Amino acid sequence: GSISEDALAAIRPVAELIYAPDLVVEVETDIDPAPWEALMGSLISVLPITGDAELVVLDGEVRLVGTALDERRRAQLIGAAASILGDAMSLEADVAVTGLRAPSFGAVASPDGTIVLEGEVPDAEIAATIVAFAADAYGAENVTDSIGVSSDVARTFSPFRIPYIFHSLRAIPEWNITIDDDAISGNLRGGATFGVASARLTPELESLLDIAAGILLRNPGVGAIIEGHTDSRGRADDNLGLSEDRALAAARYLEARGVAPQRLTAVGYGETSPIADNSTPEGRAENRRIEFVLAPVQQ
Repeated sequence: GSISEDALAAIRPVAELIYAPDLVVEVETDIDPAPWEALMGSLISVLPITGDAELVVLDGEVRLVGTALDERRRAQLIGAAASILGDAMSLEADVAVTGLRAPSFGAVASPDGTIVLEGEVPDAEIAATIVAFAADAYGAENVTDSIGVSSDVARTFSPFRIPYIFHSLRAIPEWNITIDDDAISGNLRGGATFGVASARLTPELESLLDIAAGILLRNPGVGAIIEGHTDSRGRADDNLGLSEDRALAAARYLEARGVAPQRLTAVGYGETSPIADNSTPEGRAENRRIEFVLAPVQQ
């Protein structure tokens, strides 16, 4: 297509977070900016609601073609696109309902470096690809495969994104992800820590947040509860406030990466939920952390 340089610069980061490494960009940028270009990043971010989709913008009109498992998802996609466009452009939508079942998937990664996979996907090729990527990240001997295959399961967006989570999340010592009815939930416990009495994000924490941003942007129906935690040094009231500041710092970072604020909830737990021994410097460092609880956005 043809868009301005500024539009490409705004759209590319969103597209990369959702579709990389399977992203191909072929555009001409020697044109003047158009008002509708500012909406394209947001439009691209809702496409994963469907099984497959094509989005075309031409002569002031947006055409959206694709499939959805059921009427609810069809309405969700069209409604989200219409809300983004508002009165700026007209929307023509042709989204067919397939009536197939949504894929399911579960993965549990443990601190000992093992990972357990389960669920049901539409074909053996997808199942084999998921297992191969997990084995590449964790080692074949550390992967337990319990993924089933059924022709009644739809080829939605999520199974094709699953293979890419393993290398992204490999740096996180402990996590679990569940896809049920095409909705993602789970927990990320990252290992990256804050400095003493600080809510400043370190490069390691920003890397963890980039992973979380990618998951959220690829899955528009998913929100995150961001938990802030501290060690036990200092007053409990001060630690509670510090943990809230840590959670808010993480939320602001995700918002800057394109995640809508209404999808994020920041909560501080102070020193009440340690995961390590507060009597040692190493243990206290582990407790100065953020964690994520992923869950479907409440409509």
